[in-house]
Amino acid sequence: MMSVSLREDRTSAIGHYKKAARVLCIVSACLAMGFIVGSRSFVSIVLGPKYAEAGWMLQLLGVRAALEVFTLLSVSMLFALGLSRYGAIGNLFKLTFMAVGLTIAFGHFGFHAALVVLTVAPLATYIPFLYGIRRHCREVLRTELASFAGFLASVSLTILLVLTFLHARSFHR
Repeated sequence: MMSVSLREDRTSAIGHYKKAARVLCIVSACLAMGFIVGSRSFVSIVLGPKYAEAGWMLQLLGVRAALEVFTLLSVSMLFALGLSRYGAIGNLFKLTFMAVGLTIAFGHFGFHAALVVLTVAPLATYIPFLYGIRRHCREVLRTELASFAGFLASVSLTILLVLTFLHARSFHR
């Protein structure tokens, strides 16, 4: 549908992309924030208080899922433009990042660091997508970068608030 739209009326297609980017940014940010805020409680309720500490893993994996959702639109735009090589290059970047990152993280810093590497791995894929958009559809680059900045800001603020809340709660005990 995107490729037909791009061929028939590029200006209209770019407008639709910009609207979809905003919506996808909000959806993925809400998804990440929901996992960050609710994972510990969810794990405690579903698996019992004995496993409540495992909630941090669900938090990280939820943020990873939100990052994957966030990058969907940019790769779809590149595919619609007939540029599948950026998807392949992105996957190669992610594979390389994970191979090196997991080896170093797990070998030197342990399981926690390895899970962080898995969480941020979609960003390695996103770099070639941004390059492809810059080269072939510059009209949406500003929207894409603004959406990414909004996503990062909302996730960072949520992490900061949760950490502040946890610190304050442990301080009062």
